[in-house]
Amino acid sequence: MSGEFLKIENIGCIRDACIKLDGLNVVAGKNDTGKSTVGKIMFSIVKGISRHKEDFQSNKEQEVRVLIDKIYYRLRRELDTRKEFEETRRLFFPPVFWKAVKDLLNENPSKESVGLLMEERIHYFKKELASSVQEEYIELIESIIEIVSRKDTKEDQIKQALDKAFISEFCNELTPKKTLNEESRISYHSLDKIFEITIEHSKIKNIVLEDELLFQDVTYVESPVYLQLANVIKNAETRFDFDMEKSARLMRNRPKVSFHIKDLITKLEQSMYYADSLFDNNRDLLSSIAGIVRGAFEYDEKTSEFKFRRNQEMTVNAVNTASGIKAFGMIQLLIQANALNERSMLIVDEPENHLHPEWQVKYADIITELVKNDISVLINSHSPYMIQALSYFAEKKDIKDKTSFFLTKRIGDSQMTTFENVTDDVERIFKTLAEPINEIMW
Repeated sequence: MSGEFLKIENIGCIRDACIKLDGLNVVAGKNDTGKSTVGKIMFSIVKGISRHKEDFQSNKEQEVRVLIDKIYYRLRRELDTRKEFEETRRLFFPPVFWKAVKDLLNENPSKESVGLLMEERIHYFKKELASSVQEEYIELIESIIEIVSRKDTKEDQIKQALDKAFISEFCNELTPKKTLNEESRISYHSLDKIFEITIEHSKIKNIVLEDELLFQDVTYVESPVYLQLANVIKNAETRFDFDMEKSARLMRNRPKVSFHIKDLITKLEQSMYYADSLFDNNRDLLSSIAGIVRGAFEYDEKTSEFKFRRNQEMTVNAVNTASGIKAFGMIQLLIQANALNERSMLIVDEPENHLHPEWQVKYADIITELVKNDISVLINSHSPYMIQALSYFAEKKDIKDKTSFFLTKRIGDSQMTTFENVTDDVERIFKTLAEPINEIMW
């Protein structure tokens, strides 16, 4: 297989799959056969690798802050005098202690230099605390020293970021329960193998990164209903966010959403900075979408809501706008947010769920136009209308050579599936999808 492609072995219900990534790629099949899993894996990989540096630094900072809080609030329970309280605040008050550590953290310090910063605090423990509790506090300081001076490799950093991304998207259920003793593997290829990870018991065991990925960003579109839930999603946290002890306690009552949902809403909000003069290449595409839905969405920063403008006089809140209109609106807003380009991937999960047949065809027209403009798109679908329309427009717009179709198939009587490339025989998709109606009709 030429171009960029992803190989998946023993992940979720997928026994094996090999999926193209550049151009237009359509995955068809029955429910619960792993179609969405491919998109979530790709989202996790691109996000984990693209933001591993910032996420790793944030991880270290959060680990240290949790320990600083633990030391301070435990010490307060031990104090008996005003003098002790004042001395404790001078050395261990979280904002002051954290500032001293953060200044050092940014310098990539040695273990010795971090130790020097902690000498006065360790001396305080030995002088002021009973011997029975000294060791516990000194161990907490030593943990801070280890974290701040830790020199992790690039692979270590990527592994941590990927682990968090996979937890956010799969909730520790990457490895099929019936094959827990088997290794799972995900690899990304171009002319050669670019990236490979092996997974055991839903945790990354090993990682090899030979080159950079083609894609620097990815957007996963799952449901247009998210447009009317923007405010809730914006205030939610994801499992990709740091979640330990005090942080978890403080955020206990905040709703949790998958990382791809919050990432999508964040991007859609950026559409408010759209300037028509900067996006000449997409003006026709935006006009086409506006013509289909007879209007356009906009983000209201004051209310933190998306609203649909039918004309200059009429504006409707997203909650009162049809789901089909919102489906087109998401593509419109992503274009205006400049979130789609040749180094990014768009993943759309079963868009037909909110579109009648006529609009499924029009949606396929818009998607193939994006691909014609060098944007890579991965679509999951079980709609004959959508799949036939994608095939038709791919040929009409001369992008057939960068369009691939895949069909999911169960392996025997098991729950595991395999993916077959049926680009040269798309009729197999229609036969599979037509089986239930044929059974009752004929």
